[in-house]
Amino acid sequence: MVGANIVAYDCALSEELSLTGAMTAMVLGFGAAPPQKIEKDLAVYAIHRHGVGPLLWSAVRTGTLVASSEARTLLQESHQKTAFTQARVQLFLKQISVRLDEARIPWMVLKGWPQARQLYPDPVWRPSGDIDLLVDPRDYQRAVLLFEGLGFVSTDVPAGDGLLRKVLLPLFRDVTLAGSKMAPLRIELHQRPLYSTGRLSKACRLTVDPKGGPFPAPALGADLGFYLFVHGALCRWARLKWLNDWALLLAKIDDGEKEKMAATCAAVRVEASFAASLVLLREIFPAVPLGSLAQWLASYDGAEKVKRRLANYVRTLNLRDTRNATPMDGGVISFSCKLLFHEAFWDRVRLAVLAPGASLLRRGTKKRATARRSSADR
Repeated sequence: MVGANIVAYDCALSEELSLTGAMTAMVLGFGAAPPQKIEKDLAVYAIHRHGVGPLLWSAVRTGTLVASSEARTLLQESHQKTAFTQARVQLFLKQISVRLDEARIPWMVLKGWPQARQLYPDPVWRPSGDIDLLVDPRDYQRAVLLFEGLGFVSTDVPAGDGLLRKVLLPLFRDVTLAGSKMAPLRIELHQRPLYSTGRLSKACRLTVDPKGGPFPAPALGADLGFYLFVHGALCRWARLKWLNDWALLLAKIDDGEKEKMAATCAAVRVEASFAASLVLLREIFPAVPLGSLAQWLASYDGAEKVKRRLANYVRTLNLRDTRNATPMDGGVISFSCKLLFHEAFWDRVRLAVLAPGASLLRRGTKKRATARRSSADR
């Protein structure tokens, strides 16, 4: 079943995004690539704007895609850089897994190399930045102290084991832990996969993949699909690589799991955001197997609430320069995106009441922590 495309919603992808998306879809098996040569500018755009350089290099290397000499060099370098970074991350995860297990702190890796290994034919196709770790809220304080003992420094909360930290930590979904010269990596340590306002966080219950792997990672299923959707939509799907992740997951789960995703979205009242995200996904990846979600999506064809959300996603995804222009930059953009994401009145009220205070609190503690670090370094 084919529903309305983004043109029916008065939206359009930029030319360079359409080309990059079509080439990406071809590599992943979700579409056909246009007979277009990759030039330097498009390679730079694919690498730095959308994080799909290593993936495109895999097709250029085999001759499936054609690229200019300069573009080939850039794409190959992006592949080599990602391979090096992932090797370093794997080594680091081996080291910290020993420490976390010794401390009896259950944990899992969100996104990053373990997820790339689950979803992609070659994990190097999917670059990532920070290392995102999830621990139980009951172990959060101990986990932060453990990493600080390894030389990491929190950029969000005061150092030590004082009363102020014990009061602040439960309020933060995650804290950033900056690495040292010995371990130049950055960790985002989460106690919740999603922010806690309303019913959203309770609906996302990630469990460890029972099939195992070198490191604990979320199981492939409805819960991970819901998490990837929420993460992408709350960031207005600003990176093509996030849509790649979601498309590959949908291709790996059955209709029962897809229907659970839709049911979860209905339970927390975010159906319009879910529908808009699926319209965008199908536009870039025409052959993505939506299964039973295609019929569900058809019931939202032309809906004004879907159109408003889709317009935000397309506008952000089309941006060439995203500095200070996406929800990832925080502030008013992040707040407005969260408000539009929800449909339930009381969820919006909670956000309007709690989010500004939480943002100011985080900014204040981060500024204080930074000042203390600067003073200690003098």
